[in-house]
Amino acid sequence: MKNDIRFYLEKYLHENLKEKVLKLYESVNDDLNFWPASIKYHHNFIGGLYQHTLEVIEYALRMYDAFEEEFKKKLVLKSDVVLLAFVHDLEKIGKYVENKDYNSEEFKPNVYEFKYNYSKIDMNDCAQVVRICAKYGIILNDRQLNAITFAHGGWSLDKGDMLSLAAIIHMADLFSITINAK
Repeated sequence: MKNDIRFYLEKYLHENLKEKVLKLYESVNDDLNFWPASIKYHHNFIGGLYQHTLEVIEYALRMYDAFEEEFKKKLVLKSDVVLLAFVHDLEKIGKYVENKDYNSEEFKPNVYEFKYNYSKIDMNDCAQVVRICAKYGIILNDRQLNAITFAHGGWSLDKGDMLSLAAIIHMADLFSITINAK
């Protein structure tokens, strides 16, 4: 990866949104660099959430560039692609806790460095992302909400139809996951 998340936020976000999103980024950057993106399947290490988020941004931009004319016809904006790729997994901050039974020196099947923090999980993933964004004055429109709802594909809510913006985010997320799955 040649750039960092901040680079993409600064380069592609519309000016009216950039300041809010950069404030959000600054508030979560340390967390992104600590938390895993999952505990069993992909990016399940310290800083995995940052790496996964960066990959999703980069893969989503590659897809957008490859099919730009088609996405423009569907009113998909590059700014939206970057925004949604950035926020799609922010609910994972604090979702896990350090697993005190984990010992990296000793192999234990199905024992991971992190485990679920059940006291933190109080609403569905989509609602948590919307809440986090709203806290910084980032109000997601219907297309953006659709992308957050369907970002995790088979793990997403099965409500309504997946729009083109959601498809880009889902495919970039899936690509990052499968490339880095155990």
